Amino acid sequence: MLLFNSFLNHEKEKTVREHFGGFQDNFSDQQKKAIMLSLFLIANSDGEYHYKEHQFFTQAATILGYRLKSSDDAQLEEFMSFDRETLMKTLSTLDEGQKDWYILTVFGMIHADKVPLEIEFQYASSFFDSMGITEERCENVIKKAAALQKFFKL
Repeated sequence: MLLFNSFLNHEKEKTVREHFGGFQDNFSDQQKKAIMLSLFLIANSDGEYHYKEHQFFTQAATILGYRLKSSDDAQLEEFMSFDRETLMKTLSTLDEGQKDWYILTVFGMIHADKVPLEIEFQYASSFFDSMGITEERCENVIKKAAALQKFFKL
């Protein structure tokens, strides 16, 4: 069964790579790790890690081409190698397009369980502040994404 799951994961990664045209190659391994850690911290900021948040986390990892560890303990151990300063510094190295993608992804995580909480917004705000992302920029990115979504639904 483990071998079959490995095959399915490989096929899913291949499909994502083909669909996004190597989008994930524009991120360094450190940036991917920092993004995933920040999403994990946001999801757990309220003391609960909802199943829908876990699903979103897994999907974000797949899109980024970030390989999750086989167990939660192993994943936490990897994340613990980042201290707060390193996390914030690494997130601030994202280019402008990556930052826009990050904004959308963070808001996706906050809303994944359909219960956006103030603590989750506070965590996101601290990440955005460290990256030089203003509230106005977040609003503009969200508005553009909503307009695109309406356009493509026709």
